[in-house]
Amino acid sequence: MKIIFILFILTISSLWTNETYSQIAQLNLRFENTKVSEVLREIEDQSEFYFLYNPRIIDVEKVVTINVEDKNINDVLPLILGEGLRYAIYDRQIIITQKNETLIPNDFQQKPLGVRSLIAELKNLFLV
Repeated sequence: MKIIFILFILTISSLWTNETYSQIAQLNLRFENTKVSEVLREIEDQSEFYFLYNPRIIDVEKVVTINVEDKNINDVLPLILGEGLRYAIYDRQIIITQKNETLIPNDFQQKPLGVRSLIAELKNLFLV
């Protein structure tokens, strides 16, 4: 029983140490005076990301200039979106909303688990 428990913990811990797609995907963008909608479309073409937003709320006609090489999505999006907007990444989907909106359920936001919280979760699982 102890061997199975140890193997289970090792398997689970190796799964949590893997990087997510948003951490490893590298983007190269070079745009001058380009609409946000076109920049987001290029990100979708270069990567496996898919953006979800309401164009009536988000100003995708805003013009931006961006020049980045080998940057991940977390470095690029603040440059494109600017102030007043926020985003949440769930796997390969990116949801863009205004900062004052709460359209993203907490269940869908990525929360990295530390080793202590993982062990606590495993203890709760096996002690029940």
